[in-house]
Amino acid sequence: MTIWIILTSLDLASFDGKKWKQSVPCLVALLALVSTACSSTEEFCDVASAFRQETIVKSVCDYYQYENSSSWDKTYDMRTAAFRRLVPVAKYVKQMTNDSKNWKLERIQIVDVQFRGNKADVDTIFFERRILEDERIPKGAIMKFRGNSIWIKNESGWFCYDCVTRAHFALNAPLASED
Repeated sequence: MTIWIILTSLDLASFDGKKWKQSVPCLVALLALVSTACSSTEEFCDVASAFRQETIVKSVCDYYQYENSSSWDKTYDMRTAAFRRLVPVAKYVKQMTNDSKNWKLERIQIVDVQFRGNKADVDTIFFERRILEDERIPKGAIMKFRGNSIWIKNESGWFCYDCVTRAHFALNAPLASED
């Protein structure tokens, strides 16, 4: 839609050869950018077909996509209110930044979702790339973790209670009761 608006707003008839040659690389770059943006969520977040229509899936995919881009302020906003009352945002951002230094979340696969009232257990496989080498794990290695994140729904939407620590995100653990 955006590309069509941009292309139709250009007066292509008035372009001489030089202007057209200068514009083509920009248009190609724009097309590549839009194409990447449109496909990146689906490639990043693989969802079992039985759950694609569930509203929780968007929240789960968004949370981990924000984690992937180190958008800690956005992941913080998706944590439960009880968590946010206990953990100041500055502490959270600092800890998550530190905990993520050696890892990059490459993609997730949502395998199953089990609903219990206003709660949902989301069985997820995480694929993470090791950024720095250490004595146990070589740089670039893809590690696979499987865990259940726990989400709670209120009138504002779904919020993460337990986001799965995956051996390096201490603040992904549940810290407060949601009773």
